[in-house]
Amino acid sequence: MNAIFEQLRFGTANWIWKILSLTLLLMPIASVTQAFAQTATSKANAYLGKNNAVVLGFPTCNAASFAQIPGTNNLFIARARITSTGGMAGISGPNDCSGGKQWGLTLVYLNWTTKQFTLVKPLLDTSNNNSANLSKAVLTGGPQKGAVIKSAYDPSIVLYNGQYIVSFECVLSEKAPSFGVQGTSSCISIYNPTTKTLDMSQTQVIISGQFPPTGMQYAASVPTLAVLENNLYIYWSALAIQNNQFVSIAMRGAQLNKSGSTFIVAGSGSKLVTSTQANLTTEVWAPDPIDSMSNTSVDARHVWASGHSVVALASVGGSGCVAPNGTTKGCFRMMLSKAGNPLLFHAFNLGTKSNGLAYPTNGQEYVTPIQGPDGSRWYLGHFYQTPANGYSENNPVPNLAIWKQVNRTDVLVAFPNTDNGFWPN
Repeated sequence: MNAIFEQLRFGTANWIWKILSLTLLLMPIASVTQAFAQTATSKANAYLGKNNAVVLGFPTCNAASFAQIPGTNNLFIARARITSTGGMAGISGPNDCSGGKQWGLTLVYLNWTTKQFTLVKPLLDTSNNNSANLSKAVLTGGPQKGAVIKSAYDPSIVLYNGQYIVSFECVLSEKAPSFGVQGTSSCISIYNPTTKTLDMSQTQVIISGQFPPTGMQYAASVPTLAVLENNLYIYWSALAIQNNQFVSIAMRGAQLNKSGSTFIVAGSGSKLVTSTQANLTTEVWAPDPIDSMSNTSVDARHVWASGHSVVALASVGGSGCVAPNGTTKGCFRMMLSKAGNPLLFHAFNLGTKSNGLAYPTNGQEYVTPIQGPDGSRWYLGHFYQTPANGYSENNPVPNLAIWKQVNRTDVLVAFPNTDNGFWPN
């Protein structure tokens, strides 16, 4: 199941990279070289992201998911393909995406002048330890001490009570103790800003995937953390998979409490919690059965505090839409929703939503708010040039002029925010 899930979730992106990785490290951006110097207050935008969008260079192969470290403007945690020797899979040449064996986490640096990410160091090395034929990412403490992470991707990070808490999607190795963890799960760890490392003694699976006897399997995918009024919450995409096919995606959430040196789901008594466990987790944003463009997928990416509320950013889509390069109308479009109660049942279905036509309409994934050195506000994400279907092509990010320059079907984009009603505290 783990291999099937990873192939489903990342297979499309990988073949796109193999075909197109030789074409571009960084687009010719002469027309937007001053974009990062501009503020996010331009009134020329007919929709968010139409003007002043900047295409960035990927740091490594398919490193499309980023989390800006709180208190910094230049440092991010990113996912990356790790080679068998512990290196980074490149985006051109002989060490292309095919050289990456597993997903891991890295620390990367964004140069706001050159618009280029560069690698600082690996954070979670999932390459093999040759002596044991296992990943080097061994949990050295906590409730799953001795378990081995074989894949890690899609991070988020928050500052909570003086600690930098990191969440990420993870898969444990079947060659080491699993402690009841099943399939694609949500992990958390502690980032040390001084040593720039993750503390493997405080790394754990916090939400497990699940393989119930019904045949429907669930992943706890793309976890994200949020702090509201000194309470810590985790949210994830509960992906339903049947017969090796994605069926639906909904967002769930739970509160986390500190218990000694580890975290537990509130009310769990330190027992392992699974992706759709109804008594300890809440479905906070579900597909909308009465909206044909929103009745299948609500893929979580980030949740954050805004005032006394929480804002969720998700990729939303209708029937047949389970991936950002989907061709159905409005597939995986960007949507935000603000709710006052972080764990109310269907809180974000009931919340205040972003205006659809004031935001990008093309497919995207991993969009996150970031802040520039001058205090400017941006969204950073991985966008796709989706085929015309009567909606997705209406408000493309980047705009059509830039898509014609890049000559590819997916790009990493930063664009200025002009809607402060949803912005983080």
